[in-house]
Amino acid sequence: MDLVLSGHSHSYERSFLLDDHYGSSTTLTPGMQIDNGDGRTDGDGAYKAVFNEVDPYRGAVYITAGSSGKTSSGTLDHPVMVHASLQQLGSLVLDIDGNRLDATFVRENGGVDDYFTILKSSDNCPAIANPEQLDTDGDGFSDATDPIPLGFNFADGDVVTDGSINAGDYVVMMRLALGLVQPDNMVLAQGDLYPPGNPDGVISLQDLLVFRPLHLP
Repeated sequence: MDLVLSGHSHSYERSFLLDDHYGSSTTLTPGMQIDNGDGRTDGDGAYKAVFNEVDPYRGAVYITAGSSGKTSSGTLDHPVMVHASLQQLGSLVLDIDGNRLDATFVRENGGVDDYFTILKSSDNCPAIANPEQLDTDGDGFSDATDPIPLGFNFADGDVVTDGSINAGDYVVMMRLALGLVQPDNMVLAQGDLYPPGNPDGVISLQDLLVFRPLHLP
């Protein structure tokens, strides 16, 4: 659950992404604030909702949208509703496309007084805390679990690093797979091909089997 909607109060209020805040407003702590930015792609960035089968609930955005027909007075000073607390007529519009949700508060005059985005993804390291889901080198491993040091990206088997895949790479891959030589970080980054799309951090005969079709015409 990434978005909670309610009505009744004749106003529009919208929280940031938060978790475990079930008490009064005075009980809010920094640890409950998963992302206290504005959630806008052209602002602080979209909210990132991460799905984890072990812990499926990791925060939500809360909205009171009850002002499409009338407005009424109120303090509108809850500390989680810092980005939008409005006594204005309008309606909330939700657009969902795949793993992306765009929410827009549209005024009765057609203006836009609030908007934000939630992006849904799978946890890239469910066993280790990595709330920002950082994957600096883009290799599919989170920074918290990456077997290859940052700065080295998995590539296509060019272990000789001459810009092409050829017999020289095949000879080196065989020696690596048989354990005759040990790879340095760069060679490991280029030659670790198995499992495809999710390398395991070692070069073995399984990597050689993946490599052969790349080399053979």
